Amino acid sequence: MKIKIVAALLTCIISPFTCVPGTNETCENRICAVLEAQQADGGSYCTDAVIYVERGGEKFTVAPSHDSGYEPSLVLADFTGDGLNDVYYNIQSGGSGAFSYSCIYDFSGPQPEIIFDSDEIENEYVAQYQDGYKVKVTNGERIFYIDISGRSGEYLDGLYSDGKLIRPVTADVSAVNAAAPVYIRSGTFDLSVMRRITGLYNADLLGYVQEFYKYENGEFTVYFSAVCVI
Repeated sequence: MKIKIVAALLTCIISPFTCVPGTNETCENRICAVLEAQQADGGSYCTDAVIYVERGGEKFTVAPSHDSGYEPSLVLADFTGDGLNDVYYNIQSGGSGAFSYSCIYDFSGPQPEIIFDSDEIENEYVAQYQDGYKVKVTNGERIFYIDISGRSGEYLDGLYSDGKLIRPVTADVSAVNAAAPVYIRSGTFDLSVMRRITGLYNADLLGYVQEFYKYENGEFTVYFSAVCVI
């Protein structure tokens, strides 16, 4: 069964460049977007996702690199600050890790351009268990510590003797787990990017790295990061 999803419009300030998706407005610099996909057996899993975009009188067709998954969605939001809404696409992979793929298309030029792709974001985080019942998470000069002293005695006894590590043990910081638009600056949106921090196995969730990205000088860059402990 083919499904059609109209892009949701994220706007905190109404400007001449925004339009309500699904209307017949076709004036210059207004963006409307629709996603079509094949829905398997009436469930939430979809395949063959395609994005159709209209900007003024011009029409574009975009085939995302990840066109299969769960609950695909579209959002219109201005990430670049040029007054023209960009198209944010997200699709979930499923599984216990709740990973999803996200990308952002800019339609300000003659052809659509991908300005964010969650697959292309480098992972420079390293995590290591430390003496004193803690996990150290580093990225260059940025250092965070997670207190694991509240874990069960069985868990800690397999790692520590009198608070000292029995042997070196690494933890893991995943690739991008999820990326979502957030309204931070006047008139534009930034991205909140999450990564999972896991310990001895994938289900041993210790917390998340959260990063905020903003678009400037032609690219998304990190301006804030933190570790969120669950």
